[in-house]
Amino acid sequence: MNGTSTNNSVQSVERALNILLIIADETLPVSIARIVECSGLNRTTVWRLLVTLEDCGFVEKDPISKGYLLGYNASRLCSDIMDNYAPLIRLAKPYMDKLLDEINEDILLTVPRFGGMLTIYQLHSDNAVLIRDYSMMLSQFHSSSNGKIYLSFLEPEELDVILSQPLEKTTPYTITDPAKLRKEIEQCRRENCGFTLEENGVGENGFSIPILYQEKPYAFLNVSGPSFRFTEEKMRQYVPLVQKICKDMEEKLIH
Repeated sequence: MNGTSTNNSVQSVERALNILLIIADETLPVSIARIVECSGLNRTTVWRLLVTLEDCGFVEKDPISKGYLLGYNASRLCSDIMDNYAPLIRLAKPYMDKLLDEINEDILLTVPRFGGMLTIYQLHSDNAVLIRDYSMMLSQFHSSSNGKIYLSFLEPEELDVILSQPLEKTTPYTITDPAKLRKEIEQCRRENCGFTLEENGVGENGFSIPILYQEKPYAFLNVSGPSFRFTEEKMRQYVPLVQKICKDMEEKLIH
């Protein structure tokens, strides 16, 4: 699109679609300056269109780079978003299979996308009682174990922005008090591990370990199970194993 409108087009819609194409053509979050340059629009117009697209879920703002990515609703227009994650899933699957054999609880692979934590692959245990299937589901940062770790990597001012927003109570056990969340997030930073105790799903516990690339969280391995069986004490027994697995995966990402 060249930014010129035909008699039958709506200029604001055309401009918004052009911005989506600019963002879609980039592999990394796109800055407002880059969008202004590519679109030929002034900064104020671009900013207003981005706010509307973000409110509608078609773009999302990366809290670290402040650039823009396609949002969850934009992905729904695509044939198969999983194609983007196929290489990561192929890399992770042997490690996830190993964890499933040793722990026999559900193993999830998640990434930070669409303003939350997106589960891109899940292996189920052979237990009679299981957690729900989270495949292609979004979990909130503040209620999920992987989300808490992700927040621990943010700069203080970025974390302030997120914790200043209304925090939804996913379950009766979800922590929504910013002060309590900060303590949890600081613990995640110290331990390189995050826990959720029925905060993301009633009757479900889980813990997550980050997979780093260039010292930033690239993806997460999560182990989850029913709370009556997968207690915090039992989860902590498996933390060193999963941390070792994630380190091995990081080596593969580098090479």
